[in-house]
Amino acid sequence: MSASGDVVRAGINGRTYRVKGGTDLTRNPRIKREGMPTSGAPLFKQTFNMPSTDGLALIMDAVEYGLFEKMVNADIDMACWVEYQSGRISECTGRVAIDTWTSAENTCTVNILPAT
Repeated sequence: MSASGDVVRAGINGRTYRVKGGTDLTRNPRIKREGMPTSGAPLFKQTFNMPSTDGLALIMDAVEYGLFEKMVNADIDMACWVEYQSGRISECTGRVAIDTWTSAENTCTVNILPAT
């Protein structure tokens, strides 16, 4: 899933959710490559991570959150998609993890972990 552009709405497991305005997604790649200082030829360190998309703030009320929490705790792969303002849609299948729930703003921030 790409992290470019403004997110308009998202879908998880067949349900469509509104997304909080100004949401910035953080995309964590599978392989992180870093240069290592040496006195000779350049060396690189590769770190293999679980790819994820973090920081998706969904708008839902407390009742929806209760249902969403049960769905996430079922521990199954779910079809996920994100629609950007440009009309482009990014899709994946994977797990969803709840990061935070803010009852004052009725927002639930989630992380998407694509199946590998």
